[in-house]
Amino acid sequence: MLVVPYGAGWDLGCKTDVRILVYFRQSRQSGLHFRSITIVAQAVSLRTQLTVSVTARVLPMKRPLLTLPLSLLFLITIYSHPLLKDQNPATPNQIATTYDDKQDKTTVRLAPLQISGPRAQYHSVHIAPAFSYHGHQFRKPELIDFEVQTVVKTKLKVDLYVVFVVDGGTVFLSSNRWAVKQPVKGKRWIGERLVFRMPYETLMKVAKARTVELKMDSVVFPLTETALEQIRVFAERLENE
Repeated sequence: MLVVPYGAGWDLGCKTDVRILVYFRQSRQSGLHFRSITIVAQAVSLRTQLTVSVTARVLPMKRPLLTLPLSLLFLITIYSHPLLKDQNPATPNQIATTYDDKQDKTTVRLAPLQISGPRAQYHSVHIAPAFSYHGHQFRKPELIDFEVQTVVKTKLKVDLYVVFVVDGGTVFLSSNRWAVKQPVKGKRWIGERLVFRMPYETLMKVAKARTVELKMDSVVFPLTETALEQIRVFAERLENE
């Protein structure tokens, strides 16, 4: 007996990596007439770190070219497995549009996303990007108001140093900041709002990034995949208006 392995792999996007292995079992006297084929399909979700495998054996097999449609069939089956889907998909419903008739200004804002619970001196950290334009007619903004909302269990630092780390590269942005008294009822904590003036190109870079971190002095807050997906939906809304 002779076992001939064939391997192929695809990155189908959507954070899922798919691999298919096809094993042909043939007799040395049978030429290209294979006695059996074993197909192993495996998919790994980069988002959930879950792996799903499917194995099948086909008997008999005299036409090797039929392995291609069989492989595609197994690929479709495994790729549609529910465990590989994002359990928290981003939806446009989390984007609110409001109009201020006094200022004749329209604001589009992403609902606050929590990127951290208790860590170091912080009780919680949320982000909420937004952009505005005059009137009702959409105008693509040059700057995005990228708001960071924090609840701190200690006093606020006067010289707080904040940067964004996008795919390993450091991005420094100017910001306005102000305190919020007693953000949590019954606690002697203090809140803070930081609004960073983020260029449109920088937001697009963040939306396309694999990893994004918010670094506040020595405390690092990585953005989860769910948070990045929400930012991508927000950026898509901005591009498609």
